[in-house]
Amino acid sequence: MPHPLVTQLRFTRIAWIRGLKAVTAEEAARRFGPINTIAWMIGHLAWKEQLYWLERAQGITRVREVKQFGYGKPLTVPALDEAWAWWRAVTNPDPSSANAAMLSIVTEGGAQAARPRTS
Repeated sequence: MPHPLVTQLRFTRIAWIRGLKAVTAEEAARRFGPINTIAWMIGHLAWKEQLYWLERAQGITRVREVKQFGYGKPLTVPALDEAWAWWRAVTNPDPSSANAAMLSIVTEGGAQAARPRTS
């Protein structure tokens, strides 16, 4: 049985996709004051999921391009389709994806939870 936080993250991913489904490429590239663009946010979440679930937990980097959306990096606005492709590459059900690493975390009494690499 997945850990409750894993279940919550899966729900959040579904809501994220549903909430942004109707956003056009033009809208995704628009910036409102100090708020980053939607396309940047998609890239940033891809970077964050890759950082936690792949790089730190497994020593894997699937999508090098998402590193440009890390903390402290200059603002860059990718094409919406490109940002979604990167996000999907990081979170897809492939065995070496963030999704697979996340699903390996289970509640107490199940299989051993995934642990971040220390080396």
